[in-house]
Amino acid sequence: MAKSLTSENLHQVFSYPFQDSKWLEKFLIGSLLFLASIFFLPTFLVYGYLAEVMRLAIEGRELALPAWDDWEKKFTDGAKLFLVGLIASFPFIFLFVLGYLFVLAGAIGTDLVDFSSDVTSPFWVLFPMLGSFGGLALFGLSTILGLIVGLLVSAMIAHVVATDDISAAFRIKEWWEIFRANTSGFIITYLLTFGLMTAVNIVSQVLYMTIVGCCIVPFLLLPAMFYIMIVISVLFGQAYKEGVQNLQT
Repeated sequence: MAKSLTSENLHQVFSYPFQDSKWLEKFLIGSLLFLASIFFLPTFLVYGYLAEVMRLAIEGRELALPAWDDWEKKFTDGAKLFLVGLIASFPFIFLFVLGYLFVLAGAIGTDLVDFSSDVTSPFWVLFPMLGSFGGLALFGLSTILGLIVGLLVSAMIAHVVATDDISAAFRIKEWWEIFRANTSGFIITYLLTFGLMTAVNIVSQVLYMTIVGCCIVPFLLLPAMFYIMIVISVLFGQAYKEGVQNLQT
């Protein structure tokens, strides 16, 4: 197992945000920016903050919650990460949209073709079948590709953060070697991300079933998600750092 995923280190990573004397203030700002992300641009500030957190882990510095300052730098860093994620996501987004078009084309094709001359014709079901099966196949392929890209993009983003250069995302050989040098660390952190997100979703759904829960979930969900993203940023940063170290030994 990766050295950064020992129980001692995990305890430190999960607990360190609350050791900051101003953690409430910093969490409040992060949560409000999350909420304001419906207007899109505040998303860059949140991503920029997480990039700063990841950079601390990559450089092996003492873990801390960065101050909410140097807004221009945070915005620029966040825009870089957003752009990298968007470009990396394009292949599986394309397949998903193509799958939707297959389903739509099957439905439209059935309506446009006149089969009244032979109601027993197998072509009655040909269009919807091709559309449905083709669409499902593309949906499945896009999901699998999305999971793979989601794993690889963590190393890509960490490389951008480490080099402070967006073009580093496209120097595939560089970050691929780092990823391969600590594959287990990246995979386990990726799975841990899914586990944490799933746990938050389950808890929030359970709380939504109660009157009190419906009132408090919106106030708990944003800081919870912000906290999880901080933790995951640290763990991916440490996975990247360990990959670099493994290459050097």
